[in-house]
Parts: sequence; C-alpha cells; structure tokens
Amino acid sequence: MTAPMATRRTRIHHEKHSPLHHLQPTPEETTKLQAILEQLTKQEMETAANASYEYLTTRNNNKNQNLETHYAKQYALRYLRAKDGDQAKTLQRLQATLQFRHAVDVDGIRTAFDTHNANHNNNNNNLEYAKKLEHELQAKNVYVQGYDKDGRA
Repeated sequence: MTAPMATRRTRIHHEKHSPLHHLQPTPEETTKLQAILEQLTKQEMETAANASYEYLTTRNNNKNQNLETHYAKQYALRYLRAKDGDQAKTLQRLQATLQFRHAVDVDGIRTAFDTHNANHNNNNNNLEYAKKLEHELQAKNVYVQGYDKDGRA
C-alpha cells in the first residue's frame, strides 16, 4: 500500500521541482501578466522579448507576435514574482528596466561578437561594439570572468 503513495509523492515532487516548473505562471499570475503586457508599448514588448537570447537571435522572418508575447511574458513573470504579485510595482520596475535596456542597447552589446547573428538590426553597431570591447579587453580595463557551455568568453 505504501508503494503507490511513494510513487505519487515522487511524481508530485518531480513536477514541483522540474526545471520548467518555475516558468509556468499560475492562473492568477497569467491574469496579472496579461494586464501588465497590455500596458507595454510595442517597443517595450520587443525589448522584453529580446531579453531572451533565443528570441534575440531568431531570424526576423521567423519572429511573430505569439513568439514575442511568449518571451515577453516569461521576462515579466520574473518581475511579477520578485514583486510578490504586485502589478503596479511590477509594471513600474519592468518599464524602468526596459527603458534602460533600450537606452544602453544591451541587445547590441550582447550580440557584438555573434558572427552568425545576421538578423540584428544594427550590424554596423555590433562591429563598433566589438571593436570597443576588444580595445577595452586588450587594455585590461575590463576582463572576462568565466565561459559559457560553448567555451565562449
């Protein structure tokens, strides 16, 4: 009689602790996220979606509204949870971050050394960023701490 109970507990434990569990919004969070996303401008939605490197490096002809909304929702979900479900605080913090990301062109910096990323809007800016960063690295004004799973700095 204990075996089925142990199996059920194990399954529930795995469901709650699966790598994707934290990415799934609750029904209440889904409602709040929809309200938050409706208040974002088109530029803010794109910037939020671009926070995902996967979306950022997706070729433009493969991007669509549903994909953009999916990645923007995932990004906003982290803010919603960090603000304990407070919609107003989440929207305020999210918009401030998105404004910063756009003003600093975080996406351009992130893709500065991507040779395969021909879809980013400002390839000339990417080359400019790459040159500046290479100069800073050579002058040892900045340094790389660690490498990703593909061995890139």
